[in-house]
Amino acid sequence: MKNLFLSAALALLSLLMYAPGAAAQGAWVLGGSINFTTQENGVSLAETVVLPQTGGPAIIYDQTRSRSFTFAPYIGGEWRGGRWMMALRFLYGSSKFTAEDALVFTTPFRFDIGRNGRQLGTGIFMRYAFNPGNDFRVFLQPAVSYRRERYEDIQNGDITREEEIRSVELALGFGALYAFSPRMRATLNIGGLSYLAGNWEIENSTVGRDFSVFNFDLNLASIRIGIETRF
Repeated sequence: MKNLFLSAALALLSLLMYAPGAAAQGAWVLGGSINFTTQENGVSLAETVVLPQTGGPAIIYDQTRSRSFTFAPYIGGEWRGGRWMMALRFLYGSSKFTAEDALVFTTPFRFDIGRNGRQLGTGIFMRYAFNPGNDFRVFLQPAVSYRRERYEDIQNGDITREEEIRSVELALGFGALYAFSPRMRATLNIGGLSYLAGNWEIENSTVGRDFSVFNFDLNLASIRIGIETRF
């Protein structure tokens, strides 16, 4: 796992050293996406969550609320008439889930439970456009990124567990963009291939595991829309 993190760090460093020279041959690009989701009573009565402090599942039968926010800006440069692009991307995310009166199956007690999360990440991606001269362009987008996540489990207002996740992702994405003008354009990412590897651990304990995930996702449900400006 340490070798994977080191390899990703070296790849990010080498691409960062190359990016300014590449951008000097063309134009700088600033872009990104924002996502905000809020739900109330979005968990059905048939769904359960596990309370680690009791070792048993709980059924949510009263009020549930969840909220998530993600901001993913990037800045980079393109050259050779827009056929190639390289960019440095950042990620900030937060999430919050609360449930009132969760009934634990293994006890006669009810709890107000919650889970808060924070995500920070950075990475590099390249983009190859097959038809750079057109307003509508199709592209491939390989990327490498690093992410760190922290979560808190809460019961009746008290933090009962803290978890940290560190991961590296290698991805090959597919997408398209449409140029509204020489400066403004919209991007459409529709998924692709990805390999995620990392480690999670419970703070103040010896509990932790390495993990890996391979994913292929190419469907309308995975579409992500963003905005870019050239300068």
